Amino acid sequence: MLRLDRFSSFALCIFGVLPMAATAQISDSCKSVLTGQRLTVIVPNAAGGGYDTYARALSPVIDAVAGLQSSVVNMPAAGGLVALTTLADSGPDELVVMVENGTDVLRAEVQDGASAWSERVQRIGVFHAEPSAWVGKPDMDFINAENLVAASSSADGIVEFEFGGQAVGKVVKLISGYDGSKETEAAVLRGDADFMSGSLTTSLKAAKSGDLTVQLLLSDKPSDRAPGVPHIAGEDGLAAQLAKDLSPEERAKRIEIAGLVVDLSYDVRTVFTHSTLRQDLRECLTEAVADAIRDPAFAETAEAQGRPVTPMDPDESADLLASQMVSVAKLAEMVKAQ
Repeated sequence: MLRLDRFSSFALCIFGVLPMAATAQISDSCKSVLTGQRLTVIVPNAAGGGYDTYARALSPVIDAVAGLQSSVVNMPAAGGLVALTTLADSGPDELVVMVENGTDVLRAEVQDGASAWSERVQRIGVFHAEPSAWVGKPDMDFINAENLVAASSSADGIVEFEFGGQAVGKVVKLISGYDGSKETEAAVLRGDADFMSGSLTTSLKAAKSGDLTVQLLLSDKPSDRAPGVPHIAGEDGLAAQLAKDLSPEERAKRIEIAGLVVDLSYDVRTVFTHSTLRQDLRECLTEAVADAIRDPAFAETAEAQGRPVTPMDPDESADLLASQMVSVAKLAEMVKAQ
């Protein structure tokens, strides 16, 4: 049976359903490697947010699948950099994973290429991916505004906000350091910033009250989940529309930048481990995570909290990472050229 921790008990009280028992089991050889070992699950955000919810839903399932003894640790300091560094610096015998937006790690690399995060940490599972969106007050004149202020929880906004602004002909000033989406949402509502960014799921939640609206999809196509909201990239995207009177070269440049922004703002909900983990441990941990993110018990608990679960297969995840790495290289060159 899947053990009930405090998070599961909370789900039982709120939703009136008992979380399902984990059904998957890893191979006997990996079970002998992992059973009884301690696993640290790092969340680079404060408790109560989306990634914290995912981590606490996933932790007991991994325990049940692989016989591990896991604990969730929140490390929100420095916009998640402390969490990322802690993971990357873990020793070869330390079982440590991090539940984070995989694109955030790549965006950090655009601004700090010397850290080479993509070499120091590895994706071992992707359990959901969706576009991001910009959210502001209903009376925000996004189309005609020339200067905008964005609220963010991290300082890596050059990719999404500065280049996103360039793609649609806006100058975007970034105010960072907010502790998660709730604080950035509050900053917009107070008028400290014009807009915030979040996954489409988070953005729609923020807009549910009517005090905020989804202004722009960081996507190359419309979404049925946000009808009527413009998308930034593609020949029919907002970047192309706003550049229709510019030279062909400038229009093409803005369309290219918009495409790169889409690649590097995609919300890729990922489980990472560190590259220095001993090979047998890494292989078995990867197997355990793959089984756990596909287990109905994980999806049931996460989705009961409004957090979607749609696991990617390894080939699809690898293709996405390869595309994003190309975009990282292109944007890194643009940053150097500025």
